[in-house]
Amino acid sequence: MPPTLGFDSSVLSPFARARRLDALERLTDGHRRVVTRAVLGELDRGRADCPALAQVPALPWLEIVAVDTLDELVAFSDFVRALGSSDRNIGEASLLAWAQVASGVAIIDDNAAVSVARSREVTVRRSLGLVADGLNRKQLGGGEARVLVDELIAAGGARYPCDGGGFEAWAERNGLLVPT
Repeated sequence: MPPTLGFDSSVLSPFARARRLDALERLTDGHRRVVTRAVLGELDRGRADCPALAQVPALPWLEIVAVDTLDELVAFSDFVRALGSSDRNIGEASLLAWAQVASGVAIIDDNAAVSVARSREVTVRRSLGLVADGLNRKQLGGGEARVLVDELIAAGGARYPCDGGGFEAWAERNGLLVPT
């Protein structure tokens, strides 16, 4: 059974802003996909700026989970101490607490949160890893992957270490592409 994937606003927001939530659904097909209420709260604060964010809670393929068991609350407290308690960090802390307790995979692009997660042995993936997976599984062609990366940067505000034109070379250097 494939692992459950939990999404952070650092991933959902660029896909929604670029109007490419369909691509995120396709790239993660076959997995149970969840989002925490705190992450949805972060997205809700951006709705005035970007009405497309309002569609995230209604996505039929995305399940909303509460982080409210004792184990989750203890983990949440630990992640808040590590990341800080600003409005931006509460969503990440809730997602990482869920992933740690549920043995799920946190799909997150925030560098600080990724570092903290890895230090606590929480499995994390980044959105560019999902795009590379899509290439490996032939869900995306190279041109489609390049366009998607550029759309996420231009319309979605994603901050990646490469643009679409450099994506495949970057993914290859980082061991994300399966040799053909």
